[in-house]
Amino acid sequence: GGLRDEDQAFSDWIELRNSGTNTVNLDGWFLTDNDNNLTKWRIPNTNIAAGGFIVVFADSKDRAVPGAPLHANFGLSASGEYLALVKPDGVTIATEFRQVNNGYPAQAPNVSYGFSSITTNITVVTTNATLRVGIPAADEGTNWTTPNYNDAAWTAGTNAVGYGNYGSLLRTDVRAAMSNINASAYIRIPFTVNAASNASLVTLRLRYNDGLAAYINGLEAVRLNAPTPLNFNSAATATHSTLAVEEFRLGPGALVEGTNILAIHALNNAANDPNFLVQAEMILTSIEAESPTPMYFTLPSPASNNVPGVANPGPAILEPALL
Repeated sequence: GGLRDEDQAFSDWIELRNSGTNTVNLDGWFLTDNDNNLTKWRIPNTNIAAGGFIVVFADSKDRAVPGAPLHANFGLSASGEYLALVKPDGVTIATEFRQVNNGYPAQAPNVSYGFSSITTNITVVTTNATLRVGIPAADEGTNWTTPNYNDAAWTAGTNAVGYGNYGSLLRTDVRAAMSNINASAYIRIPFTVNAASNASLVTLRLRYNDGLAAYINGLEAVRLNAPTPLNFNSAATATHSTLAVEEFRLGPGALVEGTNILAIHALNNAANDPNFLVQAEMILTSIEAESPTPMYFTLPSPASNNVPGVANPGPAILEPALL
């Protein structure tokens, strides 16, 4: 078990999480396992999105190429040792483990150790959410994707817009307005966010035939089978089945307190294609609290929020081994 690197080796690893609401560039930050050498391994030019994660393998391979898997120039001791994330000044410690004998405690195979987040998941856009849909007849730029756009003249409907053989899945039929007229449809779904500053993750789940570009408050979030440039009468660049729901994990930076807009430029393969469908669901993960002390996690979750952990896993640490 464990996390496999690009060499197909199971290695120790360190996960870094951006708990803020803006993307952070880690260029010039440091990781170290020696409190007398705080600049032991320099992190290269690497962006970590708001609410996002990166994994650094701790296997002494010393690979620091931007965009490639990262490997520190040190490993982790199964019996425990010092570990810290250091800011670019080489002095200020952002996070450190020195809780037991000046380091983290003994570790066990396939059990991770770190800080836990107490989170809640709220579905802010349901699969039967109310929406507005318009079939564009002229270019409007992207003004229609913003919260303040007036969509009162558009058709009111329910999530799952399209036409064709979709049975009960289809809730808003636009065949009369769209078929053989335009391969594009504009969809606006309002949703409410309370305590936007606590949001750590946006999960967007999409079912689509055949393409789309999705925007949150006017900022493009996801583009699938959509051409560049994307015009009011564009068609999808490829066909796509609606059998599977695709999930996209996004940072929360575009969210605002109160009313927000998920806008979707939905694309059929052609104006005369007999089947077309788009359905969206959005789930917000909010951090309610951070654990004040590190914990063990018997279900490691690299690149995602830590699940609730335990302070003492009992017999699991009686035979320490590498993470």
